[in-house]
Amino acid sequence: MIRLEKIKKEFNGKRIIPELTIAFSEKEINTIYAPSGAGKTTLMRIIAGLDKHFSGKRIISTSKIAYLFQEDRLFPWYTARQNIEVITNRKEDYENWIEILELGEHLDKYPNELSGGMKRKLMLAITFLSDFDIMILDEPFKGIDHKSKEKIIYYIKENAKEKTILLISHEMEEIKMMGGLVWKFNERMERQQE
Repeated sequence: MIRLEKIKKEFNGKRIIPELTIAFSEKEINTIYAPSGAGKTTLMRIIAGLDKHFSGKRIISTSKIAYLFQEDRLFPWYTARQNIEVITNRKEDYENWIEILELGEHLDKYPNELSGGMKRKLMLAITFLSDFDIMILDEPFKGIDHKSKEKIIYYIKENAKEKTILLISHEMEEIKMMGGLVWKFNERMERQQE
């Protein structure tokens, strides 16, 4: 369960999130879209338990939450392979993701040797190889070409059917490709017609 009751967030007297009540569907893809700066990331940080400075009630049925941030968070002194293994605590059984994300020839490179799109693919691999019930993806496909994006989204949909995914995007193409439930981020958090 992911339920927020009368969540309100202000910063320096500015309202970031109004008094918002919403329940997201479990074991489904939930896409939240709005223009940049609308407060989507703040909302996801509250859901993930990273932002505790708000009023209202947060009800989450699990502590297993994987979060792909907008910015890449990699250890610069580790190679791509070492980042995967250290962060996910997995030494094997990640070959499928390496193939899908086309990381094979880049595993022994350090983050500063990777392109922006390749860093993003590495972050996606790390996120999906984590132990999670809920996954939050904040603008996950920036810097990734259309063909790779299609392939990744197909693989996500096939391999995360028993997981709850919250995707933040302002790209309608990505939202249509992901499918699932679509929410427009505003004061009422309106559910869009499918």
